[in-house]
Amino acid sequence: MNSSEGRRKFFNMLAGGLELEFFGGLPPRFLLRAAQTVPLADVKSLARALCRKISPAAEYFPETSVSSLSLSGNAAAAIVDGQGSSSNKCKTILDGAPARIPLILVNCSDEACDELPSLLYDPLTYGDLAIEALHELFAECDKRFTRIALVRYQERGFDALHDFNLFDDNSSINWSDDRTLEMHYASVARGWKSRGHPVSPTEVREWVGQFSAHGFLAEAHQILSYLRRFGYVTELTITEGLLQRYRSIVTPPHCPRISISIQGPAKSEHRLGYDLKPAIHFVTLESALPRIRKATKEQPAYIFCFDDCVGSGKSIHKALFLDADKDVRNTLISSLRDQRAYVYVVVFHADIQAIKFLEGIPDAHHRLSVVPVRIIDDTHRAFSSSSRIITNPPRREAFGKFCRDVGLRLYPKHPLGWEDCQWVIAYDYSIPNNSLPILFGSRADPDPWRSLFERAR
Repeated sequence: MNSSEGRRKFFNMLAGGLELEFFGGLPPRFLLRAAQTVPLADVKSLARALCRKISPAAEYFPETSVSSLSLSGNAAAAIVDGQGSSSNKCKTILDGAPARIPLILVNCSDEACDELPSLLYDPLTYGDLAIEALHELFAECDKRFTRIALVRYQERGFDALHDFNLFDDNSSINWSDDRTLEMHYASVARGWKSRGHPVSPTEVREWVGQFSAHGFLAEAHQILSYLRRFGYVTELTITEGLLQRYRSIVTPPHCPRISISIQGPAKSEHRLGYDLKPAIHFVTLESALPRIRKATKEQPAYIFCFDDCVGSGKSIHKALFLDADKDVRNTLISSLRDQRAYVYVVVFHADIQAIKFLEGIPDAHHRLSVVPVRIIDDTHRAFSSSSRIITNPPRREAFGKFCRDVGLRLYPKHPLGWEDCQWVIAYDYSIPNNSLPILFGSRADPDPWRSLFERAR
């Protein structure tokens, strides 16, 4: 691995962690701030990595400056060097650039552009992200990571890593070496749990071995890498994300806010309802009817329901508009039709297709909104043409066929996840069936398969 490849890999990993600071995904235009210790070259490398998150298929992103703004209309995204400029000059940048081009502004003054979303990168604040990225980079160079590497990176930036001679040759991990594999899988599984039980390096290794035997070792590692950076989420993170999104929804004063529980005790929504107490008090939809009936067009009732993930949207549609008691269903539909109520579905992971489906339900009369913490679009599907998970098209096609064949044995009606979602998502208490069955499915002889995460039933 040469230095430029190392820089690209490192900042891609760092960007994957920082991307999560924007709960709804990276905004189209934002200001990337950095601590004074971060060299400008590192800031721009990080900006390019974040651009790749915005447009995964693009390889080149133009860089321009506030003094000579020049962008073609077909740029996938662009980096603008503010050259220490103030808010007035930054506004000029925004006004002068084609509206369709995503922009990341760097090297602006501290008070610049308050109207833009802002992301601050400080290697001290985000030490955990840097540690994870450095661990993986050192492992790929077949070098031993030490804390002194992190200290030098924090003080001098990426170029300090050259002191460790990481990029002298193209050495790589020897995947046939048991000790190397065990160290790598220990790093991958650090902190992972499945239904409350730690996931061991051995379990990771045995799961990967099922792919390696068929020539898909690299793709299995790409699945692990995505899980590590984006797909694996703890119950605490979900709870905090839902609370933040709930509190961000502004409703008119004196209008009732009603949080309802719409699923049974065995469902994850019931578990989250317990976690969200006492910040949020839940009632059943039936018990909320008197308050909904009293609402008026001038003071409508705002109804909230919560879930960890929405893959197709059909479960929520069924609970609100199909399975409910006739009186409950008719009251809800009429209140929405008469503009006396509004429904918010607050969810951590939401498939973009499910959002369109739920918000377009005729019975909701355009009075239902899905408020996600993270949106799952085509780039987050394992086998889509724009996938950020498996990026090589020929390998993606072959790996997709293998996973479908295995999935047909594990989850016959949905071999690539419920409604073909192709998610690579797992929680520490369960895993959604929208994820690939190769992650949660298991099977004994004949044709055995070992799961990586256990799914709550």
